[in-house]
Amino acid sequence: MTLPESPKGEELEDYIAALFQASGHFVEKQITESDPADILELDIFATYYGPEDAVQRLIEVKSGKWGFTDLFKVVGWMEYLGLEHGAFFMTRWDDRESAQRKMEPLGLDVVCFDDFGTAPRLFTEKGFGSFAEPRLISLWRHSYGAERKFVKLIHQKERVGAEGAKAAKTYHRKINNGTFFARAPE
Repeated sequence: MTLPESPKGEELEDYIAALFQASGHFVEKQITESDPADILELDIFATYYGPEDAVQRLIEVKSGKWGFTDLFKVVGWMEYLGLEHGAFFMTRWDDRESAQRKMEPLGLDVVCFDDFGTAPRLFTEKGFGSFAEPRLISLWRHSYGAERKFVKLIHQKERVGAEGAKAAKTYHRKINNGTFFARAPE
């Protein structure tokens, strides 16, 4: 499997997640909260465990059209989750370069990767982290791509009634979503 030089859609999500993972973050992806309807779906949640404290960041990724409503949606999710840091990655500005300045006071970094040859350098310059071994980026992209395909296969098999796939889907949701949204007893 070869990776596209300019990822889009789900592959862009995998690329951004790989950047965070390769820079030493703990990464969680595709987290959904349902009660019973979907309340929110998080693209990526990254935690950096530094020497002083942990920094948690909600990350939204758009490879297509986006607008200020998308940015404010992420800020709302940050508020809902009690987060100070968020990031919004996209591949073109669409005449909204002012988004960086307007969202910064709200804790949301707005980053445009319109040239993937310079994306790791821009990632580091923006203060998200650095890479001890840059080749880990493609390793994590492959890993996340394989994971995504496997989860899709489980969902397909579950829809046609495969009992094992149903159990695997339930287990995946409990591990992926349930663990993330587990609250400490009050």
